[in-house]
Amino acid sequence: MSVQIDRAKCFGEDLNYNGPFEYISHGLGSVPLNKIVGSVGKCSAFNIKFNHRSHVTPDRLINIKQAIRNGKSLPPVNLYKVDDEYYVMDGNHRVSAAKGLGPTQILAKVVELIPLNNICCGSKKYSAQKK
Repeated sequence: MSVQIDRAKCFGEDLNYNGPFEYISHGLGSVPLNKIVGSVGKCSAFNIKFNHRSHVTPDRLINIKQAIRNGKSLPPVNLYKVDDEYYVMDGNHRVSAAKGLGPTQILAKVVELIPLNNICCGSKKYSAQKK
């Protein structure tokens, strides 16, 4: 029987690459919120739905939700992409607020991590070209 952990996935724990990897910057684009599954440094602060785990909602999250409701433009979040999942480097509260309010996409700067052992020998799992 496996134990269900009620926190966002942790980037450092979930990387399952062996050896070096390549970074590919995809620049600015729209990312589906349901593909954002974890955090680079704050996974314990958010649950698996990216709601803040504290019983007291931080003022910062409340202010971000209000800004989204008012249509204010917010800076893009910064994400790592590994396979088909995204991890928040910067913008955890913006992701949490957006997921809680219903948008399906968020503006993000994306850097993809590709294990070098997946870029070789005619059976490329990934393309090493910038999209």
